[in-house]
Amino acid sequence: MVVSNRQFYEGLPQGGGLEGIAQSILEKYLQQFPFVATDLGLHDWDGQLPPLSEDAFRRFRQELNHARSLLDEIDINSLDREARADHSILRHNVESLWLDFTRDHPEKRDPNLFNAMISESLLSLARGSFGTLEERARSAVSRLNQIPGFLNDALAQLEDPPVLFVDMAISQFMQTVPFFHRDLPSAFAKAPNGLSHEIYEAAQNAAHAYEKVVGMLQDNIKPRAAGDYRLGASRYQEKFYWLEGSRESLESLVTRGMNELGRLQEKMAALTKEYAPGRSVNEAIHRIRQNHASCDELLPQTQGLLAELRQFVENRGLVSLPLSPHPRVVETPAFMRMTTLASIVPPGPFEPDILQAYFQLTLPDSQWPEEARQSQLQTLNQAALRLIAIHEVYPGHFLQFLHIPTNKSTVRRVFGSAAFMEGWAHYAEEMMIEQGYGVNDPAVGMTQVLEALERVGRFIGGIQLHRGTWSLEETEKFFENACYMTPLGAKRESLRGTEDPFYLVYTWGKLQIMDLRRKAQTKWGPEFTLKRFHDAILSQGMPMFPVLSKLLFP
Repeated sequence: MVVSNRQFYEGLPQGGGLEGIAQSILEKYLQQFPFVATDLGLHDWDGQLPPLSEDAFRRFRQELNHARSLLDEIDINSLDREARADHSILRHNVESLWLDFTRDHPEKRDPNLFNAMISESLLSLARGSFGTLEERARSAVSRLNQIPGFLNDALAQLEDPPVLFVDMAISQFMQTVPFFHRDLPSAFAKAPNGLSHEIYEAAQNAAHAYEKVVGMLQDNIKPRAAGDYRLGASRYQEKFYWLEGSRESLESLVTRGMNELGRLQEKMAALTKEYAPGRSVNEAIHRIRQNHASCDELLPQTQGLLAELRQFVENRGLVSLPLSPHPRVVETPAFMRMTTLASIVPPGPFEPDILQAYFQLTLPDSQWPEEARQSQLQTLNQAALRLIAIHEVYPGHFLQFLHIPTNKSTVRRVFGSAAFMEGWAHYAEEMMIEQGYGVNDPAVGMTQVLEALERVGRFIGGIQLHRGTWSLEETEKFFENACYMTPLGAKRESLRGTEDPFYLVYTWGKLQIMDLRRKAQTKWGPEFTLKRFHDAILSQGMPMFPVLSKLLFP
């Protein structure tokens, strides 16, 4: 069973003209980004890739501008609290999209954006358990057949990309080619009515189109690539406001980040004395990294860990646990290994049935050098694996996604704040340690602080990179020296910051949740419990924090 447009529009916000405006915005948005619809569990656009023609962009800009005007005309005071929240979320998301399509133009700057769109469009079909295998296979054939034309349109969009973005795109495109040759045909090997053969043929054509793009990027695009990856202070500030609703100055944000960095460094020093007396922080980290499973043991061991974590959350009464099977622990697809250590692939919030979720772990590739394979195993050490599973599954993202469908607002099930989503998962790590998880293993506590140092490094480094305060090299050194990262890890995080300016959301979101928790403790007094607080914030969908605060404390 797949969700239709009629089912999608049930639950849209009421009040004044907001219902019709929301319906129009959401439909146009999902037509422009059909892979988002698939991920959400809305399947009318499963056979489509995003339109990249100039006419499509022009129409979408016109629709966004019309929506801006209509939303501004609504009398907010005439709306109830729930509708006012939806109005704010719609207004901010429309404006953020407007800036993308009229000013920032990521499609002109980052060729890897197109690889990400294709990869997500196909992975959601290959890993999905919605509908029938035949339906998903037909959609996959349709999307695969569009890839050569899509990539031609994509290359035509590029104007002056930063050379860093071109280099990263070349690497990512090359790493995606085996997905077409091997992974995708394998995923649909049992598709009926000759569809497995159709997918194989279409996937080979897509791989050939990718190889052509790599050649074009190397020979034609890279020699003239001279763009600046930095947004600049004013554009960064404005975009952050429309993404997250915060008008806090960049200077204030950096100060807040530095304060959190100092707190975490002090905590790390104290934990090191407990865990490895007389040793440096880096020596203690090296010791923790040596305790890891073998490559063959990682997936089954992690599968068992999920039951342990869920039981801990349930025993401590930390948050409600909706009924659902555990995610299945699987290996990260090859084309995602460069940028992803672990990720959760949940069913969409509009899926009518409880479907299988996947927890992806990036195992060492058999073709990597032995040193790289050992380094990856050390990264997935026993303590780190626990923190990763907390972040991605219990009580992190997976539990968060289980709560989203309980919210009646369609707007809040479609549009989400990255700071709320990542902030919750990051907050969950520290909250679990605070509640006694890993109390008998100081390595777990140290690893939680180490993870937090990496995230606060993103908080500070992303701002400093994009307002031009730090160079890429200075940012790398900051990650190494202040956050105790390896040179390779520091380089990876710095490069990510060039493409992902707002990866500060992990720490910023965690700090916002802690602020809301303190406010709830004050307002609710003796009636405050962690479970009540956690259930309250998770029940509201994925709103920006200023909206969430008004919903919780009217």
